[in-house]
Amino acid sequence: MKTFGLFLLLPTLLGLALPSASAAAFPEGQWTASYYSELGLGSGSQGICIQPGGTWYSDTFPAWSGTWFRRGNDVHLRGNYAGGNGNDAFELTRIHNRLQTGYWQEWHDDGGFQNFLTTSFTMTSTACNVPADGGPFDPHAEPTKSP
Repeated sequence: MKTFGLFLLLPTLLGLALPSASAAAFPEGQWTASYYSELGLGSGSQGICIQPGGTWYSDTFPAWSGTWFRRGNDVHLRGNYAGGNGNDAFELTRIHNRLQTGYWQEWHDDGGFQNFLTTSFTMTSTACNVPADGGPFDPHAEPTKSP
């Protein structure tokens, strides 16, 4: 009887170890991040390229890039701009493969600026645009801090 019970339980245990469709990888390609500030600082959109290996860059804001990872249905992005003095953190929830929604926090190292935004990421293409600064994107480059 114990062997039969283990046999019935085995598919359930294996199912926990296998990725599900809802935990599929963040689709790589070009995305539009639309946002509005919860502090009344405005709204707009930015272009973001999601790359394989957990990196991203902007095609609309120069020298803005970072890393991303997935946890369950959530995608987390972290990044820098302004020579590393400007920082961003996103937490997005997958609605479907072409839409992610969530929150975006932005701040400067010196504490002189912070912003809290609501955002939605909409996939526009599987091919990425070139980075805003026109150069090739190097996911291993370290941001240079301004003095």
